[in-house]
Amino acid sequence: VPRVVRGLSRRLSVERPELRLVEHFDLSVSLSHPDLAEPFALDLSRAVSSTRDQSEAAVERVVGRLVSMLPGAATPALDLVREKHRILPRLARRAQMAELSAQASAPLFCHTLTDELGVALQLEVEGRTRYLRESETARAGIDVARAIGLALENLAERSARFRLVREDLPEGALFVARSGDGLDSARVLLPELHALLLARIGGPVLIGVPHRDSFYACAAGDAALTRALCERTAYDAARAPHTLSAAVHAFTCPGELRLLPLL
Repeated sequence: VPRVVRGLSRRLSVERPELRLVEHFDLSVSLSHPDLAEPFALDLSRAVSSTRDQSEAAVERVVGRLVSMLPGAATPALDLVREKHRILPRLARRAQMAELSAQASAPLFCHTLTDELGVALQLEVEGRTRYLRESETARAGIDVARAIGLALENLAERSARFRLVREDLPEGALFVARSGDGLDSARVLLPELHALLLARIGGPVLIGVPHRDSFYACAAGDAALTRALCERTAYDAARAPHTLSAAVHAFTCPGELRLLPLL
């Protein structure tokens, strides 16, 4: 722990002098920024565990990655030729993305999907992911449609093992995504998913996306089944660590969610 904290302090003084380490407790430190009203926490547990038996050079590399991901860090222009295969879509709460943009002092990419939800883009780097900024896609010379299109192409390639499980409730059939890769909620943006659900359900589709790791779908038109979907979605959204929406939506065409009034 002391090695990581010392390395972090040295790196901040050189690369991010506007950030100040104001508190250190166990595996967490708090950093202050002059533009933020409150300090923000940085979890060091992964950095410590990954360097426990490693050299000082390994500590410096890990600390460097930590500093590069802190709010407000300068980011090089996105090279689409080299990095486009690393871009993935994420469903995200628009309010949360606005808050993260304020913390980072730079607008993050978030295309409006509903009043509550948006489509964000993440870049995978060395086993971690970070949100793309609007300025990065602008510097790369791609518009919103093309950026999302690239991300969806990558998501489609990663969907070979997508799992959709049928649960037979007293009210009817509920279909649940259970791939376990953290990308299931984003799959509602894939045209292939809409076609699959229509084939399974045989008519208009209702869908709930309570958190980023799954979605629930059922046939529209049955009040009892719709109520069961509403209750399941709201229950899981209230307890999930990565909450998206407690609402149920009409899934009328690929990539479109339309809010359904709760029954």
